[in-house]
Amino acid sequence: MKQSFYQIYHNSRCSKSRESLELLKLKTENYKIIRYLEVGIDENVLSSILNSKNIPKDDLIRKNEITFKN
Repeated sequence: MKQSFYQIYHNSRCSKSRESLELLKLKTENYKIIRYLEVGIDENVLSSILNSKNIPKDDLIRKNEITFKN
């Protein structure tokens, strides 16, 4: 049986991201943390993730952030 490998795009300042990482750690050791604020996210990779999961782009926007409000 093929074991799943997980990637988490993690922001350590985000409580939801920290909670998600803790849940992932409880379930598996087979994951990779990508600190996207430090390394960035390739536009093609992001498009691929959004398309494969049918996630609307607007769902990625943190609407409570000061940058968005300004």
